[in-house]
Amino acid sequence: MAIDRGYITLAEFRLYKKTSNTGMDDMLEDLVEASSRYIDNQCNRFFYTSTGQTIYYTPEMSDTLLIHDIYGITTLKTDEDGDGTYENTWSTSLSTGDFWLMPFNADKFGNSGSYCWNRLDINPEGAYTFPKAQHSVQLIADFGWSGVPADIKQACMEIVNAAYGRRTGQNMSAVAEVTAAGVVLTPADIPQSARAIIDAYRKLTP
Repeated sequence: MAIDRGYITLAEFRLYKKTSNTGMDDMLEDLVEASSRYIDNQCNRFFYTSTGQTIYYTPEMSDTLLIHDIYGITTLKTDEDGDGTYENTWSTSLSTGDFWLMPFNADKFGNSGSYCWNRLDINPEGAYTFPKAQHSVQLIADFGWSGVPADIKQACMEIVNAAYGRRTGQNMSAVAEVTAAGVVLTPADIPQSARAIIDAYRKLTP
């Protein structure tokens, strides 16, 4: 099998462990996936890329909109009268458009070149505000992060390494925890340094 949306590769883990052994590859691939999805679930966000997705939002304020993490935007449209037709197409120009991607300049000062935006603020000089109505905003964007942050990769590496060690005879006293991927992780598989990184990225929904 191949790793699906993992935050490290087998080659990176082998380099970390200073080994060329491929005999445990299937188990390691499962661990990388499980560890990556554990990080997603704990952070309430994901760090892989999902391009060209359409998501609908219900604004709570007319001048700002909390969104899922995005690293690129295609279109933003709003439905002013609640008829299901998104008649207003906002300008997406980063400098003169109808809204600003926030945090401002995230793409210029990201973590090791990795960044995302997670809020839209209206441009006071723009043409529109967010209608406070059910599903009144249609956003087509590239969701996730532009790349996996270096410290998230490190957290994933540490979790995989701890879980790998337990499966080879270490940390056997921990209580088991079953993840959505079906792989068993335990509290001992989550080093404190990895937890600290995860906590720093934890996000309120969306």
